[in-house]
Amino acid sequence: MVRSVAILPGAGEFSYAAVAHRRGADGSETTQNVHAIADRADFLVSLDNLQAAVPNLEAVTLIASWFGDDLRAGVCRVRPQVEQDMHRSKPEEWRVNGIERTDASVVTTNADGLSVFGGTPSDASIVQAIQELKARGLRVTFRPQLLMDIQAGNTLSD
Repeated sequence: MVRSVAILPGAGEFSYAAVAHRRGADGSETTQNVHAIADRADFLVSLDNLQAAVPNLEAVTLIASWFGDDLRAGVCRVRPQVEQDMHRSKPEEWRVNGIERTDASVVTTNADGLSVFGGTPSDASIVQAIQELKARGLRVTFRPQLLMDIQAGNTLSD
């Protein structure tokens, strides 16, 4: 009976990429979006599973997250963010709205140095996702989402 779903997480630099992405130097690369089937992007594996589980699927809402840094709307900066600003990605570099990785803000990390959010999906990965969804005969609605990345212990007014 389900005909439409929202696709999440909405965060993760290459979570919506239809091609496998790797980071690191040659010989010591790690995958960023391949965890289920070798050399097949997680997004494609997830879509296969979704369509098998929801055979009447006709439409999806694709959610992509940007980040706000203040609860006061008048001073809140809304911007894309990355999980870390050092690594290089293959086959494509992360870029959102003309902003390169090295110029983007980094999401907050926890005490272990791990990102508390995935980064904003790259523009190229969003385009790939929409193309893939449409190729599968699905209608697509694109919906931006705002996540608040405000560090603990800040001095901002609530």
